[in-house]
Amino acid sequence: MTKNQTKSIKKPEHEEKSPIIFDRKALYHRLMDDEEIVQAIIPQFLDDMPKQINTLRNYVHAGNMKQTEEQAHKIKGAGGNMGSPALQEIAYAMERAGKAGNTEELQTLMPKLENCFSHLKKLMEADLAQYQS
Repeated sequence: MTKNQTKSIKKPEHEEKSPIIFDRKALYHRLMDDEEIVQAIIPQFLDDMPKQINTLRNYVHAGNMKQTEEQAHKIKGAGGNMGSPALQEIAYAMERAGKAGNTEELQTLMPKLENCFSHLKKLMEADLAQYQS
């Protein structure tokens, strides 16, 4: 994909009904198509998000529903801002589960969130790599 392409990257065909993992076009649009800003922000996001996910995991395991809800809300916002409707959707489901005190649902969603971020990271790293060639 060239740096001027704006095609959204979707999940594999067998998961087609799921939201987009990385909507490159939306991210670039949100950042006024400024490639320098994108190149600066993606690494910061990729550095910070594992810490945010780890914090969420700790709250889930501790059964702290209020903190779980708040942390999931932060991740939801970051996912939306960074062009990941899939990450945003899972985090929103976790936010709702935290609010409802549904620990079983949180235990189910946590690995989905981690897997989604793993895929998102690969896609974002591939996007950044095009600038380093």
